[in-house]
Amino acid sequence: MKIISIGIDQGIANCGYGCVEVEIDDLSLAIVSLKTLEYGVIVTKSDTPMSLRATNIVAKITSLVNDHNPQAMGCEKLFFSQPRQGGRNKSASMLYTNMATGLLY
Repeated sequence: MKIISIGIDQGIANCGYGCVEVEIDDLSLAIVSLKTLEYGVIVTKSDTPMSLRATNIVAKITSLVNDHNPQAMGCEKLFFSQPRQGGRNKSASMLYTNMATGLLY
């Protein structure tokens, strides 16, 4: 049995993706082979309007889905640690990362 899957490390500035084909033995359920089909990073510039940045991400992921016809897709689960004293405010990056997650779903 072959399964094609897309994995995504979502972000509005840099959105990483990888598409793999896994072949599994039907009897033992062991992985027989793992083949990389496509991978990369969708980069959007901060001086580009947010609507165009979002459109670029959706267009590339749509193209991946159309080209490879995956049976599964996984997105990174977001994790943000507690803010450190004097550390940067992560609320803006959290907002944009969640926006990218919404686009992908």
